This record gives sequence, C-alpha cells and structure tokens, in this order.
Amino acid sequence: MFDQALTRLIALGLVSLLVMFLATGIPTRPAAAGTGSWTVMSTPSTSATQNNYLNSISCASRTFCVAVGYYQNAANKAKNLILTWNGTTWSLNDSPSLSPSQGQNNYLNGVSCVSRTFCVAAGYYFNSSGEGQSLLLVWNGTTWSLDDSPSLSNSNSQDSGLYDVSCASASYCVATGVYSNAADLTQGLLLTWNGTTWSLDDSPSLSASSTQNSGLGNVSCVTSTFCVVGGSYVNPANVEVTQSLFLTWNGTTWSLDDSPSLSASSIQNSYVGSVACTSVTFCVATGFYGNRSGTVDHLLILTWNGVTWSLDDSPSLSPASAPYSIPGSVSCLSTTFCVADGYFTYDLYTDSFQNLILTWNGMTWSLNDSPSLSTSQAQNNYLGGVSCVGSAFCVAAGWHESTNGADQTLVLSYSRPVTETGLGYWFVASDGGIFSFGNAKFFGSMGGKRLNKPIVGMAATPDGGGYWMVASDGGIFSFGDARFFGSMGAKPLNKPIVGMASTPDGGGYWFVASDGGIFSFGDARFFGSMGAKPLNKPIVGMAATPDGKGYWLVASDGGIFSFGDARFFGSMGAKPLNKPIVGMAATPDGGGYWEVASDGGIFSFGNAKFFGSMGAKPLNKPIVGMASTPDGKGYWEVASDGGIFSFGDAKFFGSMGGKPLNKPIVGMASG
Repeated sequence: MFDQALTRLIALGLVSLLVMFLATGIPTRPAAAGTGSWTVMSTPSTSATQNNYLNSISCASRTFCVAVGYYQNAANKAKNLILTWNGTTWSLNDSPSLSPSQGQNNYLNGVSCVSRTFCVAAGYYFNSSGEGQSLLLVWNGTTWSLDDSPSLSNSNSQDSGLYDVSCASASYCVATGVYSNAADLTQGLLLTWNGTTWSLDDSPSLSASSTQNSGLGNVSCVTSTFCVVGGSYVNPANVEVTQSLFLTWNGTTWSLDDSPSLSASSIQNSYVGSVACTSVTFCVATGFYGNRSGTVDHLLILTWNGVTWSLDDSPSLSPASAPYSIPGSVSCLSTTFCVADGYFTYDLYTDSFQNLILTWNGMTWSLNDSPSLSTSQAQNNYLGGVSCVGSAFCVAAGWHESTNGADQTLVLSYSRPVTETGLGYWFVASDGGIFSFGNAKFFGSMGGKRLNKPIVGMAATPDGGGYWMVASDGGIFSFGDARFFGSMGAKPLNKPIVGMASTPDGGGYWFVASDGGIFSFGDARFFGSMGAKPLNKPIVGMAATPDGKGYWLVASDGGIFSFGDARFFGSMGAKPLNKPIVGMAATPDGGGYWEVASDGGIFSFGNAKFFGSMGAKPLNKPIVGMASTPDGKGYWEVASDGGIFSFGDAKFFGSMGGKPLNKPIVGMASG
C-alpha cells in the first residue's frame, strides 16, 4: 500500500513530499540560499560514511536555530536527525527518544520554532504493520518529547505522513501532509495544536476533489486566525495534469483556492510546495511547473496581496539554459525581504545539481547561483529549507555529496552588515500611526485601521529591520522583521498594558500593565512582576537588560522595581517631582538607567550619565517617552505632538513638532 501511495505522489508531482514516503531512505533533492554573503557552516554528522540529510530549518533568533532531517544508521535504517545552533556552533541530537521505533524507518521533514523553549518537528515513521504514520516531536527548551498517538492519523492501517509544521505561538500550530483514504486515494491531512493536544481535520473541504489524488505541502501561520497551506491536486477535468492549490484559515474554517490563476498553464503540471506569510496581506509561495514529458521544470512564484494571488514566472527566476530548476523553501521577513532556495542543473544526465537562491527586495527577484553556494561544483548540492530572522541573518539547510560518495549535512548562512544604529528613530501615535526619521525605515503601521484599544508603546528589533507596537489591551502588531510571538488581545487583564520591551535577539517581548503585571512571549522569560502587590503609583514603562535575563519597571512616582539580573541603582520613589515619570531607558551594558518626566526632566542612575534635559524649559506638549543611543552617550525625549529633543550624541533627524497629527504620540524607539 505504501508503494502505491508513493506512486500516486509521484504522479501528482508532489516532489517535496517524496522525501516523506521513500521507503529506501534515499531522499530527493532540496534547496539553497540568496544573494549576499553566503558561507558554508561547519555541521556535525552521525557518520562520515553514512548518509545524513537535512530537510527543514527554523530560527527563533540569530542564536537559536533547529534543523531536522534523517540519517542512515549501521543497519541501513533511516533515523530522525536534529541539529541545534546556539549562535556559535551546531550540535547533534540523535538520542533514541527521537524515534518511535528503533527497528523501523523514521523521517523528519519540517520544523517550526517560536522561541528557544518551544519547537515542533513533523514527519512520519513506519509502524509494526509497515504503514506510514504521522510523527510529531515537541521541544521544551531542554528535551524533545515524542507524540505518535493514534489521533495523529486517520487510520493505523492506512498510510499517513506529515510534511511541514508552522507555529504562530506555543499554543497554536498547524501540521500538514497526506494520508490514504478508504478509496486508497491520497488526500490532504491537517493537524492543529491548541497548546495541549493535536486535533485532526480531514474534512472534504481540504481537497479540490475527494475522488482525485491531492496532497498538502508547506504551511505558514501568522496568527491563530490566519494560515496558508500550499499543495497540489489532480485536475478532475484533465487527469493528466496536476494543478496548484491553496487552503486559507480564517480562525474558523479552511477555504480552498484551486483557480487557474495559480498555475502558469492549465494544461501543464504545477505544484506549490512552500509558503511564507508575514501578515494577512502578504504571502509568497514557491513551486514549479513543467510539461508532461518531464523535459523542463521551471520555478513558480506566487504572491498574495490579501485578496488575490499573482503569478511571477519570469525567466530571471532560473539560471540561463537550466532545464531543471526546483524550489526548496521560502522565508519572508517583510514585504521587502524574502529568500527562496532550491536547486538546478543544466543537464539532468551529465551535470551535478547545484544550490539555487533567489532574493526579493520588494520589487524584483534576484538570482544567486555563484560557486560559493556549493561545497563542490563537481558534486551534488541540495538545500531543502531556509529561515531568516532579521534582515541580516538567514540560514539554509540541505545536504551535499561528499568525495567518498556519502551524503552529508549542509548548512549555509547569510549575513549582511547590520545597519548602523543610533542614526534614526520612530514615533508611534495612539492610533498606530508610525513616523520614521533618519535611517529608521517605515515598515507599515496601524494608522487608519481599526483598533480595539489605543496603542501605548513600541519596541524595535535589534537590527532595526522592524518594530512592534502594543495596545492597552495587550494586542500586538508586528512589522518588518519583527515576528509575532503572541499577545494578550481579547484576554482578560486586571489593568491596561502601558509599555513593552523586546529581548536582545528579537526572539520575544514583554508587556507590562499599570499594576506591574508582566506578560512574556517568545524567548522572553518571566522573572517576576508587581502584579497583585501594593504600589504607591501605577507603572508607566519598562526596560530590559542587555542579555534579556532581567528587566526594570518604573512607576509614575519614579519608583524602580528590578527583576532577574536587572540591578537596582536607585530611584526617584518617595522624592519630590515637579511632574510624573512617563518612561525610562537603560544603558547598553545594563549598568544604569534614566527616568524621564512629562516636563522633560531627566534622572540618571548607575552608570547612566546626565547629558541635559527639558526640565524647567517651555514645552508645547508634555514628554511621553525616551530612547537612548546605542553607545549610551546620549538620549532623545519625545513629546505628544511629535516634538523631539536630543542630548549627548543623540542626533536630531527631524520631528512632527508643529505638524498635524490625527492622534498624539505615545512612544518612540531608536533605529
């Protein structure tokens, strides 16, 4: 039965799914990485004489990535393979707990990490009856746990397997794949994680036709109310042709799109294998299309604008004269930065396969097929997954053919010099409007869009490639390379949110409420709070330590509360103030902090130096926030009318002072 399912998948053109159902353990070819400075990283393998493959990779930050695949052991059995990146080196985890059966083949095909303490890996294994069964592993920051319960499959006696998984948070994930139904047809398979259990959705709406073969490939979830899945089905009107399809999740139901516009040609095969979404209005899907003779396979790229998919099949997407160009995966940080990887060959019979990378700049795709992407131009090189965190860091994973003939793990990293910080800043208004100055780029805003509650603060990503804004109900809005890790929107709060701070790697964030309650998301750890404790005055802001292992809270009377490794250096608590404190900022080394009052008065503690203030000077509108320069030798104050005041080495790049605003400014961040 398994061989029959494999045959159908081949007929469907679901090339990426072949890895999932190869009983021999010999995989198909995955992908590569884009323009820029790509380098080959040193990665471990289980054995230099045995095959090792990586199929997927996910990074929660520049210092935490997980790559998954499989290797062949001494008994020639495929076993799950997991590599972990700590910012310096890749380490190998090949413990027995990763496999439900040591005597059967096990494969991992997809992985999704929302933080360094939560990842999910998806794949399949063979049970004792020889049937393929869905497989899921969950990482809690310390160990991987195995879930191979019957609920993961439609039937223990019928084949099923998972190809990909995407997590919007630790409490919401979607895994996709295929299964064989009662009629022995392959159908799309969906599993959903609610933070506790996986639930199965095998409704007819998941397939373009319940009487034709179909399969689901990659999935991308932005939130628990928006996911997109790509795949293919056999066109009932022409069973000789495989066509692309999309499923979209709106938080309640899945809707199917298999319109002709998804294909370069309705009379030629097409397949969507990878999807990456940054919001409900921007997704990119990659795949391929070709003729039935199999003599040509072209790259296929589709873009979602929130309403329709548009097709880009321009020749520039493939190397010149390469008859076979196959995509692996795609990763997008924003509407202006995506990386797609794949592989190509000039001659299917005489030339080796080489890595292929495309990069999107918001207007066009650029091609990188330079020799630096491969370990050897004379040996095969394949990349199967790519993950980008921040516009300065991407990693692509796959495998290459070594000189002794054994396939070995391959990881490429992409680095781009981080834009010099301290040369710009953003303001955010209570309606979510964003105003950018200097080298701080505009990545989008909530201005003119409906909000349940007003925006109260913002934070920027470490590389300046994006930002978050938070509303008083704990709703979070992310732009650029700022990832969504969860929110308090629509959840009960004792007091409103008043501010936020992000972790140093951009892999998480904290919210603080006016009663001192702390809410942590992504890799932001909870170190304590003032929630339910008596306060003389409400909390008005917070700042994180440079290593992300602590934070300070500041109250309107200048009281400071420190948690984790955040040290107490003094405060204005119980001291007379002309005006209330409205915000704070910490020095780069965490050795001090500033408090700012609504009249522009500055109070410095620890190694935070005083560079001047607006205290006792006339202001058109009150100060509402502050930000420090990267070297700690200066700071800005911002007023509710968008007026900016710079001190020390903080440069003036412009302001909204004297200009019309729909709503007042409520916070700022430096870029």
